[in-house]
Amino acid sequence: MVLSLFRRSAFATMGLLAVLACDDTKSYVDVRGGRGGGTAGGSSGAGGTGAGGGSAGQAGGAAGGSAGQVGGGAGGGSQAGRVASWDPGDCHTTPVSQPSDPAAAAQWSAAKAYCESLSRQGCLDFVGNAPSTCTPDAKIDECMQEVLWSRGSDFPSQCEDAWRADLACGAMASFPQFCTEANLLGATYGPAASCAKENDALVACRSDNDGTIKVRGTYARCTYAMNSTAECHITCEFGGNYAGVNCYGADGLPKQCGCAINGHGSLPDGDGPLFVNTCAEAAQQAADGFCTSRLDCCISYVDSGKNVCACRNPKVYGYDSCQAMATFAHGTIVDICPQLALDSGACWPPNSCKSP
Repeated sequence: MVLSLFRRSAFATMGLLAVLACDDTKSYVDVRGGRGGGTAGGSSGAGGTGAGGGSAGQAGGAAGGSAGQVGGGAGGGSQAGRVASWDPGDCHTTPVSQPSDPAAAAQWSAAKAYCESLSRQGCLDFVGNAPSTCTPDAKIDECMQEVLWSRGSDFPSQCEDAWRADLACGAMASFPQFCTEANLLGATYGPAASCAKENDALVACRSDNDGTIKVRGTYARCTYAMNSTAECHITCEFGGNYAGVNCYGADGLPKQCGCAINGHGSLPDGDGPLFVNTCAEAAQQAADGFCTSRLDCCISYVDSGKNVCACRNPKVYGYDSCQAMATFAHGTIVDICPQLALDSGACWPPNSCKSP
């Protein structure tokens, strides 16, 4: 029977998550005014979406609610009148007052000290988002909002002490030319030469409390969100490549999983989609080879006069080894097809697909 790797039905794959080490870059213009003023911050920081209000609120408690207070007025949101929302790319002419909650005030003060230090060293012209025409005070104010937003969005509440210690070290440090190690939204705040201990402690705390579960297997290292239930979005790293395994199904019922490698849907190789009962099971299957093993045998060969490349499971096609399959096709085994962008006309056996 003629088999076409791209003409056989396959489970449709979903987009990949951002993989492995989290991407800490944020776009400050994606939601105009979104960080300046929360919309409904609770008294404990449990709500709100501005200036880190919602994100900090999710961390819970007074420590997590400081950015929500700064942005939303101690639980009242922008409606409370403390701060009007504004775009960090504009000059903000009305300084944000210090919040009354002690924990929020401590975070506010830490951010202020750091941003004032960056201002004195001229760093805000390199790492700040406020226009160069803004006053120094306006640039400091914008810097504070970015730092506090990042605190609520990127750092678990368990990392409060490590966050504050790293920020304090950065406030006391001298930054190199062009302030290349200064960060408003980054993972660390101090230069490596003088704040290595504090930087490492913050990175370690964030990694230990990032809300993800890590799984190691025979093929890959995979992670997925701790609170995954009905949907599982798993990311795996293996040999410089990455895979995304996405599973869907009602909570408590079997879930159907599909996968993509390096952003491309993987090829069907006869085994169809994976069915699992839990996200933990799916993550272990992925770590042990589901999807990630698809690169075990990649062959470059000529099919109907075209140079093609495909990754296949030899056993599915009746071969004892990848080399036997490559020999049959007069092809060459490669580590991975170029960008895994496989030719849509790659058929097996070679030259067997009829022209449409």
